[in-house]
Amino acid sequence: MVYTQIPCPMPKKPAQGADDETAAAADCSEVARFAFSIARLMRAGLTSPEVSNRYGGPDAMSEGAAATIDYVYGFRSDDAVTVEQISSRTESMCEDGSLGELSCATLPAMYTDTIADCGAPGRLAEPSGSGRSSEQTAACKKRYRDAIDEIDAEILRDYRPEQADRYKQRLLALTRQLRRC
Repeated sequence: MVYTQIPCPMPKKPAQGADDETAAAADCSEVARFAFSIARLMRAGLTSPEVSNRYGGPDAMSEGAAATIDYVYGFRSDDAVTVEQISSRTESMCEDGSLGELSCATLPAMYTDTIADCGAPGRLAEPSGSGRSSEQTAACKKRYRDAIDEIDAEILRDYRPEQADRYKQRLLALTRQLRRC
């Protein structure tokens, strides 16, 4: 078996307009800020699942956001790489599409609600007439309502007072996602 450090060639991206490039750069800068906050939590000793739960849990996480957390946690045992370097590297990964689809809209609501740039009007919600069919909207709403119902059932079964904040945060994140459908 032979190992090399030659990176795989990156797929060609379709040409983007200037507005698309500006929006993508702004979104990747927000992804870098998200990575910075993850890295700080990681360096403070939180595990990957604890960080995920802090941002609403796996159900409130897009694939790109989960990939970002996984990427950042790849540096957990490398103290030579600073939090700032992790953030910068994550921004580069975002820009070349290596972490999947990432934008302000795909970052966890529990994170974006605290960031002014992502909270700018029209940044998080899809514009009306965005091409989403009524069936897609209904499926989106059903998915989040079902997740909320699961949490409600879990509360009825296994509620302990020390879990109240965790349940509240998960429900809040899911409710925000539901509103975005």
